Amino acid sequence: MAPATSPSKRALPPSATPPPPTAKKPRRSHSPSTPLELSAAAAALIPALVSPTTADEVEHFLEVCVQWQANLAAATRAIEAKAAQLEKNEVALMLSNMVDTVEQHAREESVTQREAELEALRAAVTQHERELERTMRRVQQEHEERDAFETLERRVLDDRVAELEVQLAQNKAREVEKDDEITRLRAEQDALDATSCVVPKSEWAAHLAAHQQLGHEADEWRRQCAALQEQLDAAALEAQELTHRLAAAKAQDETRAFEDLETRLLEERVEELTAQLQSAGGAALTEALEGAQLQLRAAEAEATVKKNEVARLLNDKAALKQQAKALAGDLKAAAREADACRAQVAEERARAAQLAAAATQRQAELEALAAQQNADSARELAALRRELESVRARLEAETKEREAAPTTDARVVQLELEKREILDFFRCYFEASETKCRQLMRELSQQEAEPHSEALGRIL
Repeated sequence: MAPATSPSKRALPPSATPPPPTAKKPRRSHSPSTPLELSAAAAALIPALVSPTTADEVEHFLEVCVQWQANLAAATRAIEAKAAQLEKNEVALMLSNMVDTVEQHAREESVTQREAELEALRAAVTQHERELERTMRRVQQEHEERDAFETLERRVLDDRVAELEVQLAQNKAREVEKDDEITRLRAEQDALDATSCVVPKSEWAAHLAAHQQLGHEADEWRRQCAALQEQLDAAALEAQELTHRLAAAKAQDETRAFEDLETRLLEERVEELTAQLQSAGGAALTEALEGAQLQLRAAEAEATVKKNEVARLLNDKAALKQQAKALAGDLKAAAREADACRAQVAEERARAAQLAAAATQRQAELEALAAQQNADSARELAALRRELESVRARLEAETKEREAAPTTDARVVQLELEKREILDFFRCYFEASETKCRQLMRELSQQEAEPHSEALGRIL
């Protein structure tokens, strides 16, 4: 019986490891659906000379073969599942690499766009500074013209005050002479009364009429002196008012200089913050790019290892690889389209938001500048109009006083000529100031219209 068992043992494959020795199993009845029905068929074909031990060995060998076949099938399924999982991981890694690349390109484009917008903002700030310098030069020129006008007005007022003082001194001298004459006449009257108690009626009437006339003349001179004193008081008040105006104008100039200084300091602070923001953004972007590069390198190394493992394990899975590659290509195309759409939408939204913010900021700056220039122009124009009206009223009052007072024809002609010259000077200065104000308003309107058109053009 030994020669019958040895060939069955030699039929085992060399790579197969026999199971551990166990006790003899009793014969079992198998259903026709189990794999052991092959052993039953083989046992039916075995000749009668084969011993039961040999038949048991053959049956045991068949069971071992079936068990190895099941183990091989399970190992094959595990390898296939592992290969599918590795392919999925490779596809996911490729997709993540593509997403990282697209995001990096988007960040680079965003940085480039931000730098371009910063350059545009710097150019706008430079243009704004130039416009402010031109405006400051114009305002300084207007201040110089106003100072010249105030100097001329003070000179005319001083001349008028000196003239009124001379007239007052002359009137006072005449009043003193009249008082002396009245005193002398009263002394003579007292002397006549003392020497003679009888006076003719005609002489008494003449003296009485002369005395009354002298009294009327003295009252008239007193009224004229009071009027001249009032004129002197009015001239002093006007001089005091002009002094206050000069002080107020100087205070306004100092306030404007302080506001200009604050504006320059604020612009310098904005430039510093912009530089800090730009440097901080550049450093953050550099760190993000370095981190992304490190991640990409690690992912590439891991992908290389996984590719080698997949290449070793999936030599017999060419068809499955082709299907996986086709599916990966479809997924890549879909991912590229989705990423491109998302990147484009995000870029458009960011650009629209930045343009809206820049347009809003520029609009606010222009509105503030327009309000300030309008307020300054309105204040200066109102001040000029008030001064012109006061000068005209004063000149008209002086003209009326000169017409009422007894003056010579030459003096009247000279005063009329001076009045015409002063009025012509005021008229020319007022027209020039109005022309400058209109020019400033037109320039401001153009400056307000230009940024709106540029912003709309960018958005469209």
